[in-house]
Amino acid sequence: MKPSLVLSAIISLAAISFVPSTARASSFDEQELNQNHFAVVAAPYRHGYNLLILEQIPGQENCWSEVGQSPTEIEPLFLNFDFTNACKRSSDSNNYSIRFDGKDRGLDYLTNIVEQDGELHLIGVPRDSNQPQLHLGKTNGLASGSLKIVLNPQWRLTKRLHGDNPTDHVYISNNSDRSQELISHAVQPVSGTQPNNQVRYVTPPTQPVNPIDPNLGYQQSMPNNYQQPAYQQPAYQQPAYQQPVYQQPALTPQQPITVYPQQNTLPPASSQPPAVYPQPVYYSVPVNSVPSPQSPAVYPQPVYQQPPSN
Repeated sequence: MKPSLVLSAIISLAAISFVPSTARASSFDEQELNQNHFAVVAAPYRHGYNLLILEQIPGQENCWSEVGQSPTEIEPLFLNFDFTNACKRSSDSNNYSIRFDGKDRGLDYLTNIVEQDGELHLIGVPRDSNQPQLHLGKTNGLASGSLKIVLNPQWRLTKRLHGDNPTDHVYISNNSDRSQELISHAVQPVSGTQPNNQVRYVTPPTQPVNPIDPNLGYQQSMPNNYQQPAYQQPAYQQPAYQQPVYQQPALTPQQPITVYPQQNTLPPASSQPPAVYPQPVYYSVPVNSVPSPQSPAVYPQPVYQQPPSN
């Protein structure tokens, strides 16, 4: 399996287990870190990129390698061995957040990676649409696979402190306030998904939006008497129904049917009269001819008369 696919699977599991932090931002401080022990990575995920922060434990096996410049590709070596005590990875907003002006802004800003002008930009996206976006870093080029994000000079990585105890939560931190230099000029596309796979419901603006001048790079001012054109509901017309016309199919000429005479299947009548058979004639037996009990009984046989011939 390709390292990028395995890396995407790890990011998916981390996104499923995402639980937003509800702790107060004012209770946290930060700890400075050696920036050479970390790598900020744009890892391919679904149809875009997900932010992944890798940490190398000193003295342990290398967790990643860097190839090329502008952009620099990140090869995840930690996928080839048990990295439990060698590497740490932060793959969602429960493991990293934005910090500036001395405050944790994890509840106010999310991170997103945007492709523009042939490179990837790491953007801080405010939950409040009235606040500006922050530009955190970029890849200085575009290539396939995981790419290293070079943070802007104003930004660095620190660790969250809870009291005096350091945690594994990583800050993308800036000590200054949200000055004009931090505001992002990269275009944030409007989509159905919020950074870190959170759904954002976009509502249409109720006020006219000033167009952006491509030469100036900022929004032009609109006249005060400008009115948003009223939206007109398109009129729907019911299509006229036409009764279908039924046509009798044309009959093709048929061959005439030949009628044959009915044949008489009865045998012809005979010219001779039917044969008449005479009934047998019985003669009464004289009284004295009745046999006695001692003598055998003798019965006369019937006599048939031959019918006269015609």
